[in-house]
Amino acid sequence: MTEHLSVQDPDEYSDEDMMRFAERLFSPLTPAEELERICMLLAHLPTDAAQRLLRRFRESARAEEVVWIETAAEEGAFHLLEPQNDLEEQEFLTLKVIDELEDEILDLTARRDELDLQRRKSELRGSELVKKSVSLQTSGNESVTDRMAGK
Repeated sequence: MTEHLSVQDPDEYSDEDMMRFAERLFSPLTPAEELERICMLLAHLPTDAAQRLLRRFRESARAEEVVWIETAAEEGAFHLLEPQNDLEEQEFLTLKVIDELEDEILDLTARRDELDLQRRKSELRGSELVKKSVSLQTSGNESVTDRMAGK
């Protein structure tokens, strides 16, 4: 297997490099070892162009020659989304806090709805109509349902 790489600096790779990688990836003459090297590089190059090329190759007939292509694609997507500087890190953390607050709001809303249902049930149990119905059922020889059925 090809040696693992660290995340690459996007400024070190040009559009021409991407075109050369594409030519090599889709050439039937490119050896499997070179396919692996290119895929490893693309997986660690956090640019849209690199990830699009890796996804295109993953769908090709030769992709099976790179056994770990799925892992490379996942890792590439991860590196693309990973914060690259302090501002991106702050934005990432802000989005995470917002997501957690939205989850908390949903949990609190569900709890409020549950308590509201319990309160309404309690009010119903205490209402005069329910008390009268229960009283009629327990005090007479016949129940309310029996009278309604004509028994």
